Amino acid sequence: MKFLRRTLLGGIIIYVFALMIDIFISKSLLRSSLFTDELKVWNVILDDKIKNDEVLFFGSSRSLVHINPKIVKKEINVDSYNFGYNGQRLPLIKYRIDNCLKKDSIKNIVLILDDFSFQDDYIFKVDHLSPLLLYNKELYDIQGNVGYYSLIDVYVPLIRYFKE
Repeated sequence: MKFLRRTLLGGIIIYVFALMIDIFISKSLLRSSLFTDELKVWNVILDDKIKNDEVLFFGSSRSLVHINPKIVKKEINVDSYNFGYNGQRLPLIKYRIDNCLKKDSIKNIVLILDDFSFQDDYIFKVDHLSPLLLYNKELYDIQGNVGYYSLIDVYVPLIRYFKE
C-alpha cells in the first residue's frame, strides 16, 4: 500500500512539473519571434487586444497578404485588424472568429476565402498549433483530418513538442 501511494504521489509530482514546463514553453513560444506572423495573431486574440470598433479580416494567406490595415484606415477611415493566416482552412478560421466573439462585441467581420480554405485534409504549418493545444479538444478536433496530433498530445504535457 505504501509503495502504491508513493508511486501515485511521484506520478502526480512528475505530471505537475511537466505541466508547468509545458505552460512555460507554450507561453514563451507564443511571445517569441519564431513564428512571427502566425503566433502574433493568436496573441492578439488571447490577450484580448481587439478594439470594439475594428473591422476584422479573417482568411488564408490571401487575407494576410492582400489586406493592409494601414491602407484601410487611410482610405475609408476605419480601424481594422488582419487575422489572416497562411494555409488556413474554414474550420480554423471559424475557431478564430469564435474566440474573438467570446472576448468582444465585434461589429464587422470580413472573410477572405480561396479554394484552399475549403480543403479538409491540410493545415499549413500545423505544428504552429502546438502552443495552443494543451487541454484544447476543440482545436484538436479541427485538425483531426490532418492527423498530425493525437489525443495524447492534447492531454499529456510536453509530448506534442517532440514530434518531427
